[in-house]
Amino acid sequence: MYRALNADNVRLIRSYLALISEQSATSSGQIEDLNARLTETEFALQAVEEIFRETGGFLNKEAKKREAFLVRLSELNKVDLSEEAVQALNSFQKKYRFLLVGIGVLVFSFLILLASLYFTRQFYSASIRSKSELRQEILDEIHNNGKAIYKIEDYEQLQHNTELMNKWMKKNPKDADKFLRFKDGYESK
Repeated sequence: MYRALNADNVRLIRSYLALISEQSATSSGQIEDLNARLTETEFALQAVEEIFRETGGFLNKEAKKREAFLVRLSELNKVDLSEEAVQALNSFQKKYRFLLVGIGVLVFSFLILLASLYFTRQFYSASIRSKSELRQEILDEIHNNGKAIYKIEDYEQLQHNTELMNKWMKKNPKDADKFLRFKDGYESK
């Protein structure tokens, strides 16, 4: 915007003002005031243009210094590793990959172990439940048929006592008769 108001433009404006001032004698005070303002504006524009030139040069110098600093900084950060160090780093990378694969396999196998434990527990509890239900059904069926399950020892003792009573009744028929009457009376109660 300030480039549009250069010295040629100011002269042109002054010539128009001079022409106007000749035509209008009454507005000569205003024209002089405008002339003074135009002169001030011209000086201000020259000062701003000088500051712009100085600032532009400063910015260019600053940009060059930054580029030089970045080049030096990149040269300072270069690390020259020996061949052994490079090989050690490469072997570490290979071991690191195997380590990651090993950890992945370990985690996967642990998850499989947990899943198998869960399903094994579910299967075991279901089989125990089905076994106990099956036993109960068999016992109910035996009981419904009028039979029962006894200990073998108790059954053998009962069988032995029955045989003993039968032998006693054969040897003592009079007492056996009294016993049978007692038994019938006892069972009738």
